[in-house]
Amino acid sequence: VLAWALACGAAGADSVAEGDFMAEIPSEPALPYPVAETEIAPGSVHRVAIAASESFAGAPVSIPVLVLHGPLAGPTLCLTGGVHGDEINGVEVVRRAVETIDVETLRGTVLAVPIVNLHGFRRGSRYLPDRRDLNRYFPGRVTGSSASRIARAVFDRLITRCDHLLDFHTGSFQRANLPHVRGDLRHAGVRALADGLGGWLVLDHAGSAGTLRRAAGDAGIPALTFEVGGPFRVEPQAVERGLEGVVATLAHLGMQGQTQPGRPEVVDRARWVRVNEGGLLFTLAELGDRVENGELLGVVVDPISNQRSNVHAPRDGQVIGMAWSQGVIPGFAAFHLAFSEANGQPADEDADDAGADLHEPEGIESAEPDDRPE
Repeated sequence: VLAWALACGAAGADSVAEGDFMAEIPSEPALPYPVAETEIAPGSVHRVAIAASESFAGAPVSIPVLVLHGPLAGPTLCLTGGVHGDEINGVEVVRRAVETIDVETLRGTVLAVPIVNLHGFRRGSRYLPDRRDLNRYFPGRVTGSSASRIARAVFDRLITRCDHLLDFHTGSFQRANLPHVRGDLRHAGVRALADGLGGWLVLDHAGSAGTLRRAAGDAGIPALTFEVGGPFRVEPQAVERGLEGVVATLAHLGMQGQTQPGRPEVVDRARWVRVNEGGLLFTLAELGDRVENGELLGVVVDPISNQRSNVHAPRDGQVIGMAWSQGVIPGFAAFHLAFSEANGQPADEDADDAGADLHEPEGIESAEPDDRPE
C-alpha cells in the first residue's frame, strides 16, 4: 500500500483529487493481526497487554494496548500517550482517537497506548518509582535500570511494529505548551508525515538521545511528537487539537478520512527566556503570541520589597511554551520562543536548557546522578 501511494505521488498530484486518495488505494483484504500472543480479526477492536515491569509486591505490571485492525490492508500507525505520568492531555488524545476511529472502514492497523508509564500515572508523577524519566531511556536495555528495562519492553514489543508513530506530550513543571509538532525533518518520512498535518506549527528538531521519538527514528520509523497544553489537567481545546492531528495523519496515510488542506509552518530554532530575579512571576504574554524583540513578556515581583523586574523578549519569535504564574528563582525558564534562521539545520536548544528545572518534555534533562541516562 505504501509503495503504491509513493508511486502515485511521483506520478503527480493532478491524477488524484484531494479527498479521493482513499478511494484510489487498492482494497486488499487484511489478514489476522498477531500481537501479544493474540490474533486480532480484521474489522475488530481488541485490548491486549504488554508485560513491561513488576510492582514492589512482585505482581506483573502490564501496559494495555488497544488494537484497531481494519478489514483492509494498510500501514500500522502507533499512538502513545502518558510516557510521562503527569501528562494527562496526551492520555485523553489517544483515548479520543480510539473512540473516533471507525474500525469498519479502517485501512491498516492502529496500535493505541493511552498510558505508557502506568507507574507514574498511578502516582500522579512524571517519573517512574526509581525517580527516572522513562523518556530518557529508549530504546532501553534488557539488563539496565528499571526505566531502561521498561523502555526496552515497550520498544521491542510495540514500537518495532509501527510504520509511523505519534507520541503525545505536554509541558512540565507548571509549564504549558502551545499545540505544535516536533520532528526531525531531515528524514523524508518524517517530513512527509509533518506535511500531511495541514496547518500545524512544526519545530524541526532532531530529538535528544533516549527519547521515544529519537529512538523510533533511529530504527527507521518516522515519528512525530505532539505537544498539547500543560500537565496535571485535561484541557479540552488542547485535546481537540491533538485529535485533529491524529485524524489528519490517518487521512494522509490513506487509512481513513480526507486529507487536510494547508501546509505546516516550520521553525528551526527555539530558546527559553529566563528570569533574572526571584519572586512571583506574573505572565503577560500568552501561548501563540508573536512577539518582537524587547516586548514585555511578564513581570517578577519581589513579595517582600515589592520591587519589579521585567521579562523582555530577547528577539522576535512566537511563544510556544510558558510557565504558569508562580514563584520563581533566578534562572527559571519562563517563556519558550520559536523562530527560524532559515539555515536548513534542525532546532538547537540552548545548551543551558539541559537543566533539571526545565525538564522539557522531550529534550535533554539533567543530570543528577540518579537520573543520568545510560
